[in-house]
Order: sequence, then structure tokens, then C-alpha cells
Amino acid sequence: MLLCLALIAFHLRAGFIPGWKDVNSDFPNYYVASRLAAEGRNLDSIYDNAWFNAEIRKRGMEQEGKFTPFPPSTLALMLPFVSLEPLTAKRIWLVINLFFIVALAAMIRKITGLSAWWSLNLLLLSGMALANNLYLGQVYVLMLFLAFLAWTRSAMASGTVSGFLLGTAAAVKYFPVVFLLKYLAERKWKALLFFLAGILLLSLLPLLFHPGIYRDFFQAVFVPHLAGSIEGQSFFAWQFQSWNSLLGNLFLENPEGSQIMDSHAGFLLSKVFIHMFIAGSALYSLFRFRKNPLFSDWVIVVVPAAALALLPASATYHFLFLLLPLVLLINMLRQAQRDSAMIVTAGLFSLIGFAPFLLERFVDMEEVFFLFRYSRLYLVTAFFFWTLWSGNLILRSRFQ
Repeated sequence: MLLCLALIAFHLRAGFIPGWKDVNSDFPNYYVASRLAAEGRNLDSIYDNAWFNAEIRKRGMEQEGKFTPFPPSTLALMLPFVSLEPLTAKRIWLVINLFFIVALAAMIRKITGLSAWWSLNLLLLSGMALANNLYLGQVYVLMLFLAFLAWTRSAMASGTVSGFLLGTAAAVKYFPVVFLLKYLAERKWKALLFFLAGILLLSLLPLLFHPGIYRDFFQAVFVPHLAGSIEGQSFFAWQFQSWNSLLGNLFLENPEGSQIMDSHAGFLLSKVFIHMFIAGSALYSLFRFRKNPLFSDWVIVVVPAAALALLPASATYHFLFLLLPLVLLINMLRQAQRDSAMIVTAGLFSLIGFAPFLLERFVDMEEVFFLFRYSRLYLVTAFFFWTLWSGNLILRSRFQ
């Protein structure tokens, strides 16, 4: 209870209260995009940062923003709020997020059987992932709520309604696509069909405003994003905590002059090796679970953990998506009576949420050697490999 109260105080101070006072990125990006769509504006320039910034300022928000790298279906996110002033809309969104947080804690308790305090603690231990989601007016708590809802509904029934809602979420953020693998593994064809219908329905909406919007998205945004290049952001920026950035600083000439070896081949080979090693390790773990009753749930644990370790550019709030893998893994370890492994799992998760924040608060990261700036990347990668090790513990326990 004391830990929970301390964590609530942290999130109020770092996330909710400053978010309540000001309209800051990223909320204006979602709000302005939806408002442009509601006003029937021509969206030929939606991925032009200068044009989009001008539209933000026209609505009284003096800050930089962009619609890159969002998929076109993101236009629908804030449509219910576009008739409101930006600050009022954000405050209502923050209150709605509180309801999602309570609902998430209730679902965590249902899945794990933990107490109400510990169920809420698991969510709050996400640290800056949740705090920045609230502060910046992000939508990841909503996406996480839909993912948990889909898992609990899928565990009880055909999951058609939750499959449809999760499909609409997958049209906006890519994480829910992992549920396609779960539906395939469980042969829940209705849920799979409704999932695809949700993606299709929300994806068709932007075509009403700009028929060529998907051409613009794939050419100017999606393909460069996969390579770690986002317009308006440096490929070498350590703040985005990716293997692209770290290896780029190591092997390629860059503005900070941190290059140790001048080798484009070294960059490519290292990147391919790391990606293949992590992806191959995940596939091997799935192969070992293939005949286990937990296989479809293990997909939801391993695939997101691997994907988050390999993100071409990451932000703190992305790691809210680790919560569902975390909860399912803790539930499996609890059933396998691996209490010490449960503690390590929760500890690693909390380090991802808090350690980089504390380091940046007390250490001038610009002054340290660049390899020491990637704490979150190292921790997320460690969480992935710990997940694989935990899978071994689970398999041994069940076979015994």
C-alpha cells in the first residue's frame, strides 16, 4: 500500500498535474489532425512538418509538432473532442485515462490473482512510460486497455467484439497486430475476422479526406521509419534509444563525432546480427513452447518483448506495451511457483521505467561516453533475454 501511494504521488507530480496545466506534445498532434479532418480540410500536406506546425499555431498552441510518423488512421483518434478548446479536450482525455488505469488494475488482478494493491503497483512501476503518457496526452493507455480487454475476452469466449476494437487500435499503433498470432494459434477465426474488419474500417476513413494519403505515408514515413529515420529527428540521437542510433554513433560519421570506427559495412553487419539474434532467439523460444498449452499466451509475451528491443526509434511511453507481457509472464511464473523469478521480472520492468529517468536527473548524459547513454535500450534487451530464461523455468516446472 505504501509503495502504491508513493507511486501514485510520483505519477501525479511527473505526469497528471503538469499535463493538466498545459497542452504540450504529443496531444496537439492528435487533436489538430482530427480537427483538420472534422473541418474537411485538404490533407495533401499532412506529412509536411512546416504546414502541420502552422496549423497547430493557428489553433493557439505555440509549440512544435508533426503528424509524422503516425499512420493515416490516427486522424480518427480525437474526433470526439474537436469541438472543445485544446486544453479542455486534453483535461477530459486525462480524466478518461484515469478510468482506463483503474480498469487495467482490475484486469491485472483478474489475470494474476494478486491483491488490488500489487495489481495497481505493476502498472505504476512502468514509471516514466505512464507518467509521460499522461503528461504528453498520449494514447498508449487506451491501446493497452484494449489489449488487456482483448486478452481477457479471448480467454473467455470467441472475442469478436474485443477483436474488432483491437483491430481499430492496430490501425493506429502497431503493437496489437501480435494478437493475430494468438488468434491463429487458437484457431479463433471469428475473432481474427473481426480484428481484420476493425483495421479495414478505420483505415478506410482517411481516404475520404485525401485519396493519396497512404501513398504519402508509405513513401515518406513508413519505410524511412523502419530504417530509423524520422523527419525532424536525428538518426544519431541517443534519446530515442535504439540499436540504429547506438550502432550509427559507433560506426558512422555523425554530428557528435562519437564515431569509433568508420565502417558502413560494420554498421550493417552489426545491425543484421543483432536483429537476427534477437528474432532467432524469440522464434526458438516459440518453437520450444509449440506443444505447450501456454503457447498462444507465450506469443503475447515473447513477440512484443523482442519487438520493443528492436524498435528503430523508441520513446518512454512505448514501453507501456510491455505491461501485458509482464503480467502474463508473472502469472505463468506464479503458477510455476517461481517467486524469486517473479521479483526479478517486476524489478527489471521497474528499472526500464525509472532508471533512465534517474540517471538523466543526476548525470549530464551529454558529458558521458556515448555507450553509457543507452541505459533503457540495454535494460529492454535484458528484459527480453530474461523473458526467454523465464520460459525455460516455466517449461521445466510444468514438465516436472
